[in-house]
Amino acid sequence: MVHNGIEHGMMTAFSEAWEVMTTGLGMSYNEDVANSAGTGTWAAEEGIRLHVVHPTIALSRIFRAALTEAAKRESIKKALGGGVQPGKINGIVGRKKLVHEEVQQAMYASLLMSFIQGLHMLSRASQENGWNINFLDVLQVWRAGCIIQSDGIVDFLEGVHKTSKLDHDNLPASTSVVEELQRDYPGLEAAVWRAIEADLHVPALSASLEYFKYSSSTSLPTQFAELDYFGAHMFNLRFEGPGKPQTGSYHFEWKEAKGSQET
Repeated sequence: MVHNGIEHGMMTAFSEAWEVMTTGLGMSYNEDVANSAGTGTWAAEEGIRLHVVHPTIALSRIFRAALTEAAKRESIKKALGGGVQPGKINGIVGRKKLVHEEVQQAMYASLLMSFIQGLHMLSRASQENGWNINFLDVLQVWRAGCIIQSDGIVDFLEGVHKTSKLDHDNLPASTSVVEELQRDYPGLEAAVWRAIEADLHVPALSASLEYFKYSSSTSLPTQFAELDYFGAHMFNLRFEGPGKPQTGSYHFEWKEAKGSQET
């Protein structure tokens, strides 16, 4: 049911882009037309179990869960005296077309990353269960045989999967994928920034933005200090090179041990 997780990511990106264009840009429904075309929970859970990074899919599922909690959201809104209200995007006079293009780039990048995250899940599950999945067959099913039905992205991903020496666990390292995401990254970044300033809701788009950022970084803020400090989870040394997602080889005593009688 990975395709349903991807569908959650796609539909959430569509919904967020719609709010940015209608509420943030003040576009009419006639202007706001795109030509893109329970199991999502399982996909999010499996992604965690398989140790696959899938923030666009996971955040989309969480956002859907929030949607079902209307009574709770109403109570919080009253407690806050009106809550946080989505507003107009400022500084777009004469630049509406540019911002619209940024939103289109953001939506496409987020959709592509939903597919990538879903394919990563299938790759890891295939290795775990010895399925030997033919990903070109999967993409053909996703083209027209399930709820996704996304010819444009499937065309692109079929081309990616026909290249030699493809790492199915790390599709963003493919040259063609990198070029595609780099092309749309500025629009994704700008759209998320504008939306946040206007208090618009963009959890999936912002999760996609962060996914691209930390997937291409070799130094993250929680690299070892937080985990080792609070839970003695061990770490490796940077000069030793990147390792596998497993317990590290080193631990540091961050605080002097205290006896039971000490205060």
